[in-house]
Amino acid sequence: MNQKIKFCLSLSFFLVGILFFNSAFAQQTLPAGGTSFETAVLISPGKYQGGTLQEGQELYYSLQGKAGQNIKIKFSSESYSTMTLYDENKEELADDLEISWLINADNALPKYYLKLFNEEPVDSFSLEISTTNYYDAGSQTDAGESFEKALTITTGDYQGYLAAHPYITLLVGNDLKDYYKISVSKGSTYEFKATPPPEGEMKLETFNLNRELMEDNNSANEGAVVALSLTPADNTDIFLAVSSNSSYGYISGPKDKPLNYKLTIKTSVPLYKFYNCSDGSCGFAGEFSSLADCQKITTKTCYQTENCDEKCGKEVVSGPITPPGQESPSQPLPGSQPLPGGSQPGIQPREGEQPKPGPFEKMAELKNLNWLYIGIIGGLVVLAIIVLILLLRKKPEKKENIPPATFSGSKEADKPTVGYKHPCKYCEKFIPPNSTVCPYCGKVNPLGPYRCPKCHEPVQKDWQTCSRCGQNLRIVCPKCGKVTFFGDYCEDCGARLLVTCPHCGQEQPPISDKCIKCGKPIERK
Repeated sequence: MNQKIKFCLSLSFFLVGILFFNSAFAQQTLPAGGTSFETAVLISPGKYQGGTLQEGQELYYSLQGKAGQNIKIKFSSESYSTMTLYDENKEELADDLEISWLINADNALPKYYLKLFNEEPVDSFSLEISTTNYYDAGSQTDAGESFEKALTITTGDYQGYLAAHPYITLLVGNDLKDYYKISVSKGSTYEFKATPPPEGEMKLETFNLNRELMEDNNSANEGAVVALSLTPADNTDIFLAVSSNSSYGYISGPKDKPLNYKLTIKTSVPLYKFYNCSDGSCGFAGEFSSLADCQKITTKTCYQTENCDEKCGKEVVSGPITPPGQESPSQPLPGSQPLPGGSQPGIQPREGEQPKPGPFEKMAELKNLNWLYIGIIGGLVVLAIIVLILLLRKKPEKKENIPPATFSGSKEADKPTVGYKHPCKYCEKFIPPNSTVCPYCGKVNPLGPYRCPKCHEPVQKDWQTCSRCGQNLRIVCPKCGKVTFFGDYCEDCGARLLVTCPHCGQEQPPISDKCIKCGKPIERK
């Protein structure tokens, strides 16, 4: 009787756990999308299940991003479909079934548009949207791509991120360069060092206040550390620019993650501990070369005493323990005055104020809480399964001795089937259905129809122009000079139909007289 009660209780516990576990992972129903950019429906990160999609139907949605945030989107459908990401000016950014986009600091809260398109009718499809924060130098934003939006930092170790380029034709963000602003002292030697991941290459540049290039250096090979040094003749500010050195970007890196680098700034000037007020208490602000540097970086009044000269009005919050051999100065630095110099908007609140969490921080806290609940429920389900197995454990039954299966018939019948693969449209060999590069001939876009290089509408090789945008589909090959179909490769010499911008080096299809990256004119041969 006791065992039956245990069995019933365990079974009930197991069923309740499964119910909660399934509800935690349930997908949301995707709201009906708009029919144009103007009617696009705003959606937030999450997993969505869509309903029926008619042949040739287009759905428009809008997304809200944040500088320094990576947006990852995945669109799954049973038939041939496309997904296109646009910026707030309705300019196309990426076209793929999986898109990863790292946002730069040009706009603090940019808006994006998403267009879903299906060539054949389907009963259902899924859409998954997630965001990850990749903030530069712990700043809660992205280091700007210009001198005007340079991020102010001081000596120390920092983590930074840049958009990666797994393939020539696939951009994964517009965060291509990080600018930092640093105050330097006369006669002191400064060392700037950037450490890329093992498969990445970096470039460092230093500029003066007139924005003139002083020195630059590149990684000697993949994974090589790049460094610069400077001994200024005056007390001044300089700019430090960090970018990817490879012309193709972060080729070997993962498709859905940015290039992460470590930035280290060292100086021969001794560093001192400083403190400032936060929420009415005195706290450790960091180590700086001078009082002015502390106040410029933190945008608060800094003190050299652990109680902030008793200016905060509450109990003192002690700073970190001083390492052996380092003494916290008890006297003010020579010539230092408490001046409220410099600012860095959006990083530190005003003195005495508590920073208010924004919608993205609240969303992250809610996500962490959900995962906590999921972990607890999952643990309870596992425990219930173990109890159930122990209660129902029986002696193993003898299995019937079944002879191994044998093959018969012709040799052709015994060959493995390859029905799930598709032929490459260049070499006609069977390859996996999700291939972006043929593993046999090495050509890109081996599956699916030929597409217009301008609007990506499906086209045929015997067409003269695109039926949608009117793009001429007969061009002169930049390599051999013969007239060929405007696909990915020349029909005569087999070369990629790309031209290189003489100004920035960007490779692109020859559909315009101006570069798609820098906007400067491209000379045609």
